[in-house]
Amino acid sequence: MANQRETECYQNSILDPIYQNIAFFYEDTDAVVESLHCKKVPRGRYGRYHNPLWEKVEKRLANLEGAEQGVLFSSGMSAIYHSLMALFEKGSFILAPLQSYKNTRIIFQDLLSKFGVESEFVSLEHPDIFLEKIYNCREYLDAIFLEIPSNPHLYFADLEKIRSVIRKDTLIITDTTLATPINFNPIKWGADIVIHSCTKYMGGQGDLMMGCVLGRNGPLDKIRTHRNITGAVPSSHDTFLLNRSINTLGLRMEYLNNAGVQLADFLKKHPKVKKVYYPSLEEHPHRHLYEKYVEGYGGLVTFDIDADKEKVSEFVDLLEHPYMASNFGSPQTLIEHLSVFTYYNLTPEERREIHITDGMIRLAIGYTMPITAIIQDIDKALNKI
Repeated sequence: MANQRETECYQNSILDPIYQNIAFFYEDTDAVVESLHCKKVPRGRYGRYHNPLWEKVEKRLANLEGAEQGVLFSSGMSAIYHSLMALFEKGSFILAPLQSYKNTRIIFQDLLSKFGVESEFVSLEHPDIFLEKIYNCREYLDAIFLEIPSNPHLYFADLEKIRSVIRKDTLIITDTTLATPINFNPIKWGADIVIHSCTKYMGGQGDLMMGCVLGRNGPLDKIRTHRNITGAVPSSHDTFLLNRSINTLGLRMEYLNNAGVQLADFLKKHPKVKKVYYPSLEEHPHRHLYEKYVEGYGGLVTFDIDADKEKVSEFVDLLEHPYMASNFGSPQTLIEHLSVFTYYNLTPEERREIHITDGMIRLAIGYTMPITAIIQDIDKALNKI
C-alpha cells in the first residue's frame, strides 16, 4: 500500500484536486491533431471520456491489483453490466455460480438474455462438481464469471484448476469485492478481469458509490470504449473520495481480518449458534482454498442461529450497536436477517436452493468501535432469546 512521494502535483498540493469541469480546451489546431488524430499526446477532451482524477485512481487500483489498466464506473453493478455488454454478443455462453448476488443473476437472466447471451448457474458449494461442469462445456464456454468470496456463505473457487481445464481464449471474470486487492489478487492466478464495487471496502466510509474493472489491455480497451459511449461514469466528487479512501484500505482490511477471526471464534462456541460461515474456521468447506489463495478472511461473518424466524428477528431487534442496513465496508457495523431483508422476496424453495435459512444472519463488521463491544452486544442479545 505504500506510495512513493509524488513529484508532479498540482501546485505542489499533497491532495489531488476535484476536476469538476466537463470540457478540456486545446491551445491550437496542432494540439487537436496531435491529441485526437495522431494520439501522440494523451489529454482530456470531454467529461464523459476523461477526467484527470479518474486516470490517477484507475492507475492506483490497477497497481494494487497487478492489472495492466483500470476503468472506473458509477457503481459496482454498472461495472458488471457494461463489462459483459462490451465483451459478449448473441451466442456467447457464460457460466456463473448459483450463489451470485441476486442482481447479478438478474443481469444474466433478464438483461443479457435479451441480446442472445446465454448463461447457466452452477453451485460453488462443491468445487469438484463446479470444475467438472466447466470441463464438460469448455468447447463452447466463452467466459466464467466468479463472485469470490461469495456472499453470504463466503464460498470460493479454485482458480488455478479452472484455468487449467478451459481454452486459452475463455475469459475468467471475477467479482472480488469482498476480498479487495489487499486479501486476494485473482490476476496472479489466471483471471483476465477483476471487478470491484468500490462502494464497499474500497470506499470504506459509506459515502460514495463507484465500481471499477481491472485487467488486461485487450478486454479493458473494449470496456472503456463502451463506458465512454454509454456515459456510465463516476462523479468527480466520488472519485475524489475514493482516491482518499485508497490510502487507508490496507489498514482497514488488516483490522477487519483480525476482527472477523475474533467474532467467528466467539460465535462458534456459543450454544445458540448452529453454524458459522467464516473461512478461518476448520469446518468451512472451502478453508483449503482460502489457505492457498488469500491473505486474510475479511470483515463479513455469516451465522445461523438455532431458533425460529421470529426469535431470530427478536435477536436483531435486541442489538444496541449494529445498524440494520444493507451494505458492507462502512465504518458502522451492519446486520441483516437475510430471510426478511435481502432475500425476503424469494419463495422458501428458492431460499433453500441457495441455502438461505430462516435463522441466517449476515454481520458486516465496522471499525467505529472495538470488536469486543460488538461481541458483548451479540452475546447479550443471544442470551435473551
